[in-house]
Amino acid sequence: MPWPHSLGPQFASLYAPGPPPESSSTLVCVVKAMKRSESRGIQLVAVLQLVPLALFPWSVSVGSLVAIFVLALLCGFLGWALFNRKPWGRTLTIFVQGFNIIVRIITLFANVYEAERGADVPLLVTYVASGVLSWLILSYIDRSEVQLTFQS
Repeated sequence: MPWPHSLGPQFASLYAPGPPPESSSTLVCVVKAMKRSESRGIQLVAVLQLVPLALFPWSVSVGSLVAIFVLALLCGFLGWALFNRKPWGRTLTIFVQGFNIIVRIITLFANVYEAERGADVPLLVTYVASGVLSWLILSYIDRSEVQLTFQS
């Protein structure tokens, strides 16, 4: 291993005893700010993750209030897990939102267009909005910063 003086002045602080350089306090502030912003984002996901799952036109959703109640209980449980930084809560959120996208894509063509009625535009709009919202939640919760938040 080379001696510190042969590495140059930029590496001398790695071997020099004493307090860390001033730039490390700046780094700590940046990390704390990132944790606060990730915390706000996780809280937002925890509260709003029910929206893409329960997004149906009122004519469809009134007949399935039990399903919406069960989804609300599931999302409340997942929201609690996200608030408390449970790693399995993040994993289940990814599964539920991904499953929502898959189900919406599979049922899109069978439910949105019928030959005798034509296109059901409100259902199409809610399916697309639900898929986009689930994708946004997935893309946020799968970021590396959020993964690190749940690992620590």
